[in-house]
Amino acid sequence: MDFGNLVMFAISVMASFGLAVILVEKSESWPISSFIGGIRYCLSLIHPKFGEMLDCTVCTSFWTALFMDCSFLLFIDNKYFLWPISGFATAGYTWIVFQLLNAIDPQEDVETSEIAEECSTESSSEEQTILH
Repeated sequence: MDFGNLVMFAISVMASFGLAVILVEKSESWPISSFIGGIRYCLSLIHPKFGEMLDCTVCTSFWTALFMDCSFLLFIDNKYFLWPISGFATAGYTWIVFQLLNAIDPQEDVETSEIAEECSTESSSEEQTILH
């Protein structure tokens, strides 16, 4: 792999990551929300479960790498196409970034915190009943 292909690989991974974040994490924002339903519908025509892919950033990043590599192959004279490798690299990069973000700012699961709150309320009321 020469330096040009290495640069294209890095650009492909970063662009695929960005596109996946836009499609999944920002899908409810205005410019994206206007056409995300159409994308989901087209994907569900391929396979019913394929439309659900846009709920997972890591899954979407794998397939956006295919889109980016095909775009590079069509629009750039350099014969770059390393899709399976760039797809796995993008998925791994996406997973690592989201794990780091979750480690920096852990968010509690709403259901878990509600269940814990209910359990603590029930146990304190039982303790009060026992004490009286």
